This record gives sequence, structure tokens and C-alpha cells, in this order.
Amino acid sequence: MARVPRVWVHSRFGCVVLLLNIALLAPSVGHAARAHSRGASISLTAKWDSTATLLETAEYLADESPEQFWQYVEGWSNPEGSIHRQGNGTNACWSAILTTASVGISTGLASLLPTVLASRKYSPRLEVYATLAADAGAPKQACCWVDVHGQHASTLAQLSKLLTQEASGLPTELYDVDHVYNQTGDGTTRLIAASVPNGGKQTVAVLYGLPGTECFATLHSRLVHEALSSGIKYVFRPLAARNACASQLLEPCALLGTGGKLQLPGFGVEMAVKNMEYSALDDSKAKQAAADAEAEALSGDSGDTEGFLFGRLVERRPEAKAGLLAFREALLASASGDQKLKVWDLKDLGLQAAQRILAAADPLAALADVAQNFPALAGALSRLEVAAPLRAEVAANARILPPGATYLSLNGQYVDVGSLDLISLLDVVQRESRLAGHLAETWLASEDVLALLALRGSEPPQDGPPRVDIMAEDPTEDPILWLNDLENDRRYARWPSTLMDLLQPMYGGGMPALAVNLLHLTVVADLASAPSLAAAAAAVDAVVDG
Repeated sequence: MARVPRVWVHSRFGCVVLLLNIALLAPSVGHAARAHSRGASISLTAKWDSTATLLETAEYLADESPEQFWQYVEGWSNPEGSIHRQGNGTNACWSAILTTASVGISTGLASLLPTVLASRKYSPRLEVYATLAADAGAPKQACCWVDVHGQHASTLAQLSKLLTQEASGLPTELYDVDHVYNQTGDGTTRLIAASVPNGGKQTVAVLYGLPGTECFATLHSRLVHEALSSGIKYVFRPLAARNACASQLLEPCALLGTGGKLQLPGFGVEMAVKNMEYSALDDSKAKQAAADAEAEALSGDSGDTEGFLFGRLVERRPEAKAGLLAFREALLASASGDQKLKVWDLKDLGLQAAQRILAAADPLAALADVAQNFPALAGALSRLEVAAPLRAEVAANARILPPGATYLSLNGQYVDVGSLDLISLLDVVQRESRLAGHLAETWLASEDVLALLALRGSEPPQDGPPRVDIMAEDPTEDPILWLNDLENDRRYARWPSTLMDLLQPMYGGGMPALAVNLLHLTVVADLASAPSLAAAAAAVDAVVDG
């Protein structure tokens, strides 16, 4: 664990002590930003260098499908491939990477990819590959190289020599994160992620390199050929660009995201320090910048202030944004200062604030605005009409959660907010997006997919099929659809209805017919499973036969 850094911010009126206590894998605290008119910001950097966005995207695809990973890597390794972009700039490369990675994955996973890349979630995994390469004795003057049972080859001739001779050393130990190119016994290609190396005398060749370089394209093509024809185990561990890769680079986008130490998103502190002294400097530019920032935030806001849609007004009349912002501030001040809220106005103020956030084009920006300016917005919020579905949702939650409880659920699954961090939250969202994508492949509507996801139990078992919550949303309704009712159905009206009839002897020793719901059979069937359908059909036949 890193030391606890203390940052002292001095001012004329005293000092403020800021304590950071962040546990991370060997982090180092970055320097504080230069003095800014709005305060000080502190960032956290890792000890390793920034990793390439192209490689992080490949790892994202590897978690979804090994086939998608290899197709993506081979696409960027072929200079005459299907990668199309407008120029080699940062925006062009970013757009090309996202477009190429979105092919073959669900819409939800494709929309989540930019957020995952911004979090640098897969950068530690790429650093693991770099550590493994260093432990294996990476050649200093090679951009790409192959490890065959402890012997190294950085050229095609050296690789051919190693593959023709019998491997004498021990094969390289493989891990869960390794990318293995393999072949099935029926001759079709299968790309899998292996965690345990094969025993015996099978040759294991581990390629370390950067997709988008000439050496990687050459060595990768040869190893794929050997894996399909000779049966070697071809393992790929991606590495960041090295100095030796300058002359080998075929794809400029392979360097996107590199340069300098890695800054860790989600870790850091920004502190606003209010300056109480008079300034003799011209701060009109700073005020204009603040007004521009506020106007930009308003541009995506669909909520109204005293009946005015200032976001849309700023978009239509950008030259009058200064006056519009001043008018908005005046309206907010008058709404909060002149209007005195009655006791009954506070009854639904929380629901009205939630309604305001839900109706905004950017709910996160609206949440920040309401949280930071709640007293000024209270008057306007008290006049909002709360939609009936929102009231019903809040009432349903009140029957489950105690007042003041903090609860977070995603598609009906409980998320522990006490131990929540950025990476674990992305893991949950990624898992749910993957499952929703699989359900969407069955041509279900989006609302039906969400309904199916909400049926799962809050704590599914580790082994076996997931549990399903069959409780109805309305407590007065029966969640089970009964096929018959012995006590009320007309077809059983002539059957005896007293338990004493059970004592009557029956021919053959069978049980007498009794119009009493004494035994209940509930069948929870998976309609996509043949055994479950057979069991459900047998239960229906038993009811029909009486």
C-alpha cells in the first residue's frame, strides 16, 4: 500500500489539510496541478507507462469472445485489411478503433467500450504481459520475438530453425490471460483462451509483439500456419511499442494512448479553494470561460427554469448567452428568495427533484445541478407534476427498503455500494450487457429483455442454474398460474370434499378422488430445454386425465 500523502494548501486565513488514503498496486501520487483560479487538483499515476488503446480494446474483445479478439488483431496487422479511417490523427484513430471493435458484438457492449477504455481497466493486464516478457528475457533490439521452450527468435529464419528442431527445454507456463490459437480434431479452426498448458511434448511458441507492426504480421502468419498444420500451441502476449518498433510500424494508430506514465481514472481529488482577497488583475477572461462552461452544460439540458428552456435558447442564440445566463440566475434567485415555500410544498419535493432529473436529456448533469443548487431550485421544483409511474416505483421501493437506506441495483441485481469502485462497477455493467446481448439474439424486444433480467434472484448460487424470482409485482396477485382448482372447478363438483373419505377403501389400493387442494404441484420449466418441456407436458396430461 502506498504511503498516505498529505497535501497542505495554505491561504491567508489559515490552512487546509487534505488526506488521501488510496490502496492500489504500487501507485505513486502525481504532482499537484499548477495554481488555478478554482482550486487545486491531485492526480494519481501508476509506475508503468501508458498502454495503447488498440491493445486495451483487444483485451476487451478477448473477454467477450476469443474469435473476436483474433479477428480484431489480424485486421490491424494486415496493412491491406479492412481498416478504413479518415487520416491518422487522434480522432481518426479513435473512431477507427471503436468502429472495428463494434463489429460482431452487441450494441450494449459497443456503447460500453468507450467508457471502459477511458477507465484504463485493461492496462494492468497489459503490464502483466510486459512483466512476463521481461522475466522471459526479452531481446533489447527486437520489436517482436518468439519464445520456444526458453529459446528466442526475432526473425522468420530464426523461428523456422527453432520449429524444425526438437524442443529440449520446458514449455512456457501459461496463464488465464494468455491468448491461445488452437485447432479442433475435425479440422475446423477454434480459437480458445487456455489456462493450463498441454502436457507431453507439444511445442509451445509464445509470441510477444505489437499488432500493427511488420514483424508481428510476419511472425503471426507463420505461427498460425504451424498451429494449423503441425499442431504447435501458438500463444500471443501483446506488448506495447518499444524503441525497436519505430522502423517496423505499419499502423500509426497502434501508438494511440501511449506516452508518459499512466494516470489512473477514478482516483484523485479536486478541492475548490475560495479566494477572499481582492484581485487587481483583469479576470474578465476567467469569468467568460466560466460562462462558456455553464453555457455548454446548459446546451444538453432539457429541463426548464420558470418556463424557459435555456439550453435550447443558448443553442439558437449563442451570441446572447451571457444575457441568457444572467437572466437565468435572476430567475433562480427570485424563485428562491421571493417565494416562500409552504409546508405542503415540501411534501413531494424529493419526488419532484427526481422527476426533474429523469426528464433531462443528460440525467447526470441534471443530478449535479440539482444537488449543487437545490435551495435555489426548490421553488421551481415544487411546481413540477410527479408522474404516476414514478410514484408507483417509489411506493414499491418503500415496501422493501427502510427510510434513509442506500440501495443500488442493476437489472434487479444488488450492488454493494460499500465496496463499490469504478472497475468493479464496470465489471457488473459489462456482465449485464453481455447477458442482455445474448437475450437480444433471440429477437426479444428490449422491454422483454429487461423483464427477463429482472426475474433473476438477487443472490444466484455459484453452481447450478440461476434462481428465478416468481413473486408478482402486486402482492395481491398470485404469481403462479394454476391449471386446476379441485375445490372450485365445476368439473370436480361431484367429487367428495371431506377428508374422512380418504379412509374409504378403494379397489386396487388406490387413493380415492377428493375435491380438496391437499397436494400442490408447481412446475418451473425452462422452455428452451427438452427435459423441462417433457416434464411440463406430463403435468398437463395428469391434469387433463383427472
